[in-house]
Amino acid sequence: MSTQALGSTEKSFADAYNTKEFYVGLSLAVSSCFFIGSSFIIKKLGLLRLSRHGEVRAAAGGYGYLRDWIWWAGLLT
Repeated sequence: MSTQALGSTEKSFADAYNTKEFYVGLSLAVSSCFFIGSSFIIKKLGLLRLSRHGEVRAAAGGYGYLRDWIWWAGLLT
């Protein structure tokens, strides 16, 4: 491989990291981590609220979480 071809390859990689698509992809990755993490937390809060009210836990065959709006908010997040 010639020195000129190697230089153009390095330049194309540098250009790829300076484009708008890189920053869009980075922001999508960070925001998706936030939304996935908050979804788990919100659903867990809904399940804990149901267990305080004496509902049957989902692991024991209960489906009370399907009637809880907090659990649905976490799922839709």
